[in-house]
Amino acid sequence: MNPLIYVCGSTDFVETVTAGLFARGYSPPCVRTERFGRPKI
Repeated sequence: MNPLIYVCGSTDFVETVTAGLFARGYSPPCVRTERFGRPKI
Protein backbone atom coordinates (compact mmCIF):
# COMPACT_ATOMS: atom_id res chain seq x y z
CA MET A 1 0.00 0.00 0.00
CA ASN A 2 1.42 3.38 -1.02
CA PRO A 3 0.57 6.30 1.26
CA LEU A 4 -0.57 9.66 -0.03
CA ILE A 5 1.92 12.32 1.03
CA TYR A 6 1.01 15.99 1.13
CA VAL A 7 3.75 18.64 0.98
CA CYS A 8 2.85 22.33 1.30
CA GLY A 9 5.23 25.26 1.48
CA SER A 10 7.46 27.56 -0.46
CA THR A 11 8.62 26.41 -3.88
CA ASP A 12 12.17 25.70 -2.68
CA PHE A 13 10.88 23.69 0.30
CA VAL A 14 8.51 21.62 -1.85
CA GLU A 15 11.25 20.93 -4.43
CA THR A 16 13.67 19.78 -1.72
CA VAL A 17 11.19 17.56 0.11
CA THR A 18 9.76 15.93 -3.02
CA ALA A 19 13.26 15.22 -4.37
CA GLY A 20 14.06 13.46 -1.10
CA LEU A 21 10.84 11.46 -1.22
CA PHE A 22 11.50 10.34 -4.80
CA ALA A 23 15.07 9.39 -3.89
CA ARG A 24 13.63 7.18 -1.14
CA GLY A 25 11.41 5.34 -3.59
CA TYR A 26 8.06 7.12 -3.32
CA SER A 27 6.38 7.46 -6.70
CA PRO A 28 5.13 10.82 -8.02
CA PRO A 29 1.44 9.78 -8.01
CA CYS A 30 1.70 9.33 -4.21
CA VAL A 31 2.96 12.87 -3.61
CA ARG A 32 0.59 15.84 -3.67
CA THR A 33 2.01 19.35 -3.50
CA GLU A 34 0.86 22.89 -2.92
CA ARG A 35 3.34 25.71 -3.45
CA PHE A 36 3.22 29.33 -2.50
CA GLY A 37 5.52 32.29 -3.00
CA ARG A 38 7.06 33.99 -5.96
CA PRO A 39 7.56 31.93 -9.10
CA LYS A 40 11.13 31.30 -10.22
CA ILE A 41 12.17 33.56 -13.08
